[in-house]
Amino acid sequence: MKGYLTHLLICACWCSLVMGCGRGGGRRCPPRDTTKPTITCPPDRHEIADPFQINTKVGWDESSIVANDNRDGPITPTRIGKAPGKLFSEGATTIKYHAKDKSGNYASCTFTINVKVLRCNHWGDVPDGWKICHVSHDMRLGSICRFGCYGGHELVGASRTECLESEQWDTATQPYCQKLQCEKLYPTSGQYGVVDITCTDDNYYRSMCSYNCADGYSVLPGHSKVQVCNEFGFWRGSTPMCVDTEPPVYTTCPYVKVGYAERTKTTGRVWWNDPIASDNSGSVTSTQISGPESGSDLQVGEYTVQYMANDAVNNTAICEFKVVVKQIKCHTVYPLPYTSVVCPDGRIYGSTCQFMCDNGTVLNGPAYAECDKTGSVVPYGAWTFGDSQPYCESQNTCPALSAPDNGALACDTWLNGKYCQMLCEDGYVVMDDPQTAANEVRIHKTLLVCGDSGTWYISGDIPNCQEVDPRIALLFRIDINYLYYDGPCDETRDDIKNKFIEAFTAATNQTCKQPDCQVSLVQIICGDRTGGTDRKRRDATNGIQFEVEVEISSNQSSADKLKARSSIKNSLNAARESGNLDIEIDGTINSPSAIKVSQLEGNCTVGSAYNKKTLQCVTCKAGYYHDTNSDVCSPCARGSYQDQSRQNSCKPCPAGTTTKTKGAHSASQCEEACPAGFYSATGTPPCSACDLGWFSENYGSKECTQCQGSQITLIAGATSGSQCKEFDITYNKLNESDELSAATLNLEFADMSQFTLTLFVKCEQCNSIFSITSTDQTILSIINTDELLVEYNGHTFNTGEDIANSMLWNQITVVKTGTELSTYLNDRQLFMEQLSKRKRRSTDTAMNVTIGGEGFVGSVSQMNIWSDVNAFSPTETDTCFGTDKGDLINWRQFSELDGSFVLIKSKCDVDNGCQDLPCKNGGSCSDSVGSFSCACLRGYTGSLCEVNINDCLDNACDNNATCIDGEDTYTCVCSEGFTGQLCEIRYVDGGWTEWETSGECSVTCGPGWQQLSRVCENPIPINGGRECEGSNTTVDVCETNVTCVNECVNEPTHLENGKMNCEWTNNETRVCKPTCDEGFDFDGDIFNMSGIICGPDTGYTWNINNTDNPQSQIPSCTPKLPALRNKLNISAEYPTLSTLTSDLASHVKTKVNNKMKQITSIDNGSVALQDTHVFTSGQSSERKRRDTSYVMFTIELTCDITAGINQCYDLLAEIVEALNTYIANLEFTIQYGGDDHDVAVNSSTLDGVSVCEPGHVSVWQYCVSCGKGTYATNDYCERCPRGYYQDEEAQTSCKQCPEGWTTAGLMTRANEYCNIATPEEDSSVFNWFITGLAIGGSVAICLILMATIMFICKSMNSRKNRTNCGSNIGHIDSPDNMANANRRFETRNLPNNPNRLGENLDTAARDNWDMPPAYSVIAAAGYPNVSKGAMSAAHDNPAYTEWSGNPWRDTDFNTEKRPCFKPRHDSPVPVKTDAWS
Repeated sequence: MKGYLTHLLICACWCSLVMGCGRGGGRRCPPRDTTKPTITCPPDRHEIADPFQINTKVGWDESSIVANDNRDGPITPTRIGKAPGKLFSEGATTIKYHAKDKSGNYASCTFTINVKVLRCNHWGDVPDGWKICHVSHDMRLGSICRFGCYGGHELVGASRTECLESEQWDTATQPYCQKLQCEKLYPTSGQYGVVDITCTDDNYYRSMCSYNCADGYSVLPGHSKVQVCNEFGFWRGSTPMCVDTEPPVYTTCPYVKVGYAERTKTTGRVWWNDPIASDNSGSVTSTQISGPESGSDLQVGEYTVQYMANDAVNNTAICEFKVVVKQIKCHTVYPLPYTSVVCPDGRIYGSTCQFMCDNGTVLNGPAYAECDKTGSVVPYGAWTFGDSQPYCESQNTCPALSAPDNGALACDTWLNGKYCQMLCEDGYVVMDDPQTAANEVRIHKTLLVCGDSGTWYISGDIPNCQEVDPRIALLFRIDINYLYYDGPCDETRDDIKNKFIEAFTAATNQTCKQPDCQVSLVQIICGDRTGGTDRKRRDATNGIQFEVEVEISSNQSSADKLKARSSIKNSLNAARESGNLDIEIDGTINSPSAIKVSQLEGNCTVGSAYNKKTLQCVTCKAGYYHDTNSDVCSPCARGSYQDQSRQNSCKPCPAGTTTKTKGAHSASQCEEACPAGFYSATGTPPCSACDLGWFSENYGSKECTQCQGSQITLIAGATSGSQCKEFDITYNKLNESDELSAATLNLEFADMSQFTLTLFVKCEQCNSIFSITSTDQTILSIINTDELLVEYNGHTFNTGEDIANSMLWNQITVVKTGTELSTYLNDRQLFMEQLSKRKRRSTDTAMNVTIGGEGFVGSVSQMNIWSDVNAFSPTETDTCFGTDKGDLINWRQFSELDGSFVLIKSKCDVDNGCQDLPCKNGGSCSDSVGSFSCACLRGYTGSLCEVNINDCLDNACDNNATCIDGEDTYTCVCSEGFTGQLCEIRYVDGGWTEWETSGECSVTCGPGWQQLSRVCENPIPINGGRECEGSNTTVDVCETNVTCVNECVNEPTHLENGKMNCEWTNNETRVCKPTCDEGFDFDGDIFNMSGIICGPDTGYTWNINNTDNPQSQIPSCTPKLPALRNKLNISAEYPTLSTLTSDLASHVKTKVNNKMKQITSIDNGSVALQDTHVFTSGQSSERKRRDTSYVMFTIELTCDITAGINQCYDLLAEIVEALNTYIANLEFTIQYGGDDHDVAVNSSTLDGVSVCEPGHVSVWQYCVSCGKGTYATNDYCERCPRGYYQDEEAQTSCKQCPEGWTTAGLMTRANEYCNIATPEEDSSVFNWFITGLAIGGSVAICLILMATIMFICKSMNSRKNRTNCGSNIGHIDSPDNMANANRRFETRNLPNNPNRLGENLDTAARDNWDMPPAYSVIAAAGYPNVSKGAMSAAHDNPAYTEWSGNPWRDTDFNTEKRPCFKPRHDSPVPVKTDAWS
């Protein structure tokens, strides 16, 4: 009976502790108070805000608010929020009271204070005025607004308004500003040209009125165009005046007037009527300002005539036209054989030409012909001889020739003609006959022949015979080189020379004999000297040259002179070959390397010339002069003479005279000369004028000089090349009576298979630019209607270019080569096409080449056609003119034509003066030859439009603005405070009102922030004024004068070797979830550390803070240490066996032991197999009782830890895995009663025990030391009670505070916290009384509970043991009886997850911080309050003794205890499900 009662007492207390206080066997504690206090708040309040404010003071009686607790009695509540009598802002403010009893139970109540602000509606902005309100941003009760207007306006309405309690203003309508008005504007009688006046805003302030002028009238640049109504009601600016700006218009203005030179003159008269002009004003005058007047006698050429029309205000218009005086001319008369033509006046209209015949010829036709005119509208020149020009016919009589001076002619007849040969007298020779031999110097070998035509055929004049001058010295030079002599020269010069003369004389003694030949000079020339360091003779030469002059007597004949030279040359060469010219010098024989013999040279006196043909000096006689440069006797040129012999110059004829021939020997031969611009065959009258395109600059010209290239002269008789000008063919707009006549050349050329054509064109109308036609087809044409087109032999090619109305000259080039046709515009190729044989080209060689024609107005220049396809290079050119004329057609040929076109001095200019945009400020540029002109936009002037007319001279800028001149306008730069086009608008920059409160304090305790607001209405920005800078809101510090209580801002405690992990879940609530560092674990679980919370629901105190834990401490993180030993019991069952016999038990034990010993760790002794127990389920207190029992076995295993926390865990896990494998593979099958019986799969259960050092407690398979403030007892780290502390780890008791002092709570970790004085003695008696009463009550309650739960403990014993010590050790029930407990470690599942066995426990901890451990062991410290006797008494307990072969029966109860699961609820140590920790 005694053992039963003892067992019952232990069971009752253990069960009550487990269910009521958590882990800790034998530890007593009273039931926890979970009842909240009660608290009641006053009802809600409704108040009105004070005037101008958004708040008001509100009070209530706090003493009426009381909290009551069922255990602690009345509790003074704590207020959260403003205190009574404070200012409460607009809206609802909640006041909260809360109370917390000593057990931490929390209760609260709230009530609301509602404050309403009375408001009026906001006044709108005041255009052109201002509004200032107080309060500025919020029209609250009592707010006052004041109104005013800016300049140019007056206020309509009240200047002050106030917001009333009715939430209405004291005035019904808002005040506003009204514009002032100026006097109405109307055009006056003096404002001629003003049609009307347009204003932007009638006549109100700031209205801008513009004056509109009649057509043709405007306000001049520099003068004001508007007036502005200013703020004083007056118009600003001078009255605009409309001025006639439209120039007159010429209603009649000719384009060109053409006249013709009068008969035999180069002048003519052109008549025209003055142009007529009109003007919008009705008053205009027209005056000729330049050019010849109508009817003036004008020289042939082109003139520009200008008329200017002026109206009353001097607006002008120009009428400009061309006056052209054309010369009517006949075609050129060319001299025919035997015919001389003299045209003194050229071939102009009225001129006369005389035809004269040579001797022996007869004139066929009239001797005189006159250039007359024909044609009705466009006159042409025509000779009176008609189509057949007079010519001379030969009579077959050769004219007599004059014998030359000092000579004779020997003549004879042959057939129908004669021939003559010229001879000279003795002492005279012919100098300039290349056929004369040296021995025939007196005979002119060239025959003078006259045939059937009766004309002598002779090149140049018959040469004269020249007198021989006996004064001559003939000589030649011989150069003999000895190149290989390298001895000294200067020291032996005379010796060497003598030896050479000796050898030379010996070689020529037979060929050079005096007096006909003698050596006159021998000169020795030493070669270049070189120095050397390796030679004994430093002065050495590289050769010696001898120069020998040999003089020949002039008494010999020319043939003998030449023979003598040749003989000497031959004898020297022979001597060289034979060695006779070798000379011995310094012991060395030297031979000549070269011999050179010059030609015979004569040395004549001044006035005589050397004749190389005759080897004689010839005296320059009268009519000749000695040309020393060429050493010949030249005849005096025409226009000069020489009347003396032996002279080296000629004498000029008197001015205005000349000689008919060269070689004049007397002044009497100087005759009147043809003047400059004229010519004749002799240079003397009768003379003809130089034709167009020709000129002569000197008197006595026998011919005229043609102008270069394609240049022409516009009149005949040009006297200078400067009169030669390039020309254009220009087609002007025809007058109605004019007849079109195109410029057409009639030519014949057979081959147009390849060619290059180029021309320059500038045209207003370009319908027909150029064409070549035959009688039956168009060979080539260039036209421009809508675009430039080229047609060739029936092929038409589009270019996509349009040159009509071009202000520039364009070069068009067409190149035809083979079957390919290319066209260029300037330097750009427009196309290159292959030609197909669509049409056969005409074989007609007569071609019409036409420039211009119907539909062409413009100019063409420099048209040339070459047969060379390479005549054009597609490169940019800066000129229209070149010297290369076309060989098929050249531009000069068109100068011969007459028609309705005009030949003018060329204006062709491909250099575009406007290319670089020289005109400034938008002016338009017009290019002209060599220059350009600019037409300026309104507001500018100057040659380049570079001068901007000052438009600020009369401006309407208002309010002291600065005028800035622009382009035909001006800009007003406004002074501060004004804007607008004319600165007529006053703008106002915005200004802030004062800062005013617009919100309540951000907190209800301590210092906070309060929002302030302001409005940009002091003043309001208007008319583009700047908005206020900065923000319209700010915050300022506000003071509640209430001390805040808020523990949430600080973490509840500091955790060594761990982290608190505190986070704000919202703005007010903070949650901490502490964890230990790697290698550490918590030493206790007194709090639910998954939710350490502080916030509004806890009164802003940490929920772990109470009277027992005033410092909000949590368990310590202490190191994880290996246990001394791990023990494991594994149980399984045979569900088909219900009866156990000794044989069956022995058979089962043998079967199990044999299989287990096959496991390596058991076989090698790493794990000890202590025993195997076989029993029925009815004998086990750890199994839930069933209706039927079954046989089961338990295997006892132990493992001593020597290396690391997981050493034995890994081994035991392998064993569990092997055991489950055996079960799954039916390896525990036994035969009994004739049947096979197997262990039920998944029936195995585990029970583990870890043994720790004193001062430590077990946590799964390892141990941790009890931290500071705790001591180890009953495998539990108990908190030190009040009055005790512990400042060391791993202790089994606590230290007492010094006498007279105690602690504020439990778990004190340092003696410095023994800072609470103990009560006086008199109070201690009362305390002991109370303590005794509490203990007695507790004992009584415990006794009552024991009787009540005895049955429960007994009935649940089996389940408890199974739950805490069996297969479900991995399933932990939380303190709040969570249905789905947190799963941690289930040992029976270890073999199924071998890959997870090695996971790091601390890594798992971080991943699952809130998971509790699932394995606990009994501390090795034992239970000092349990004796062996008590344990022995417990042996009588059926729940204990039914376990046959109990392994604990003989063990020391003070050192070891049967394994039992001790739950540690909500431990923060994170462990994965496959970890044994």
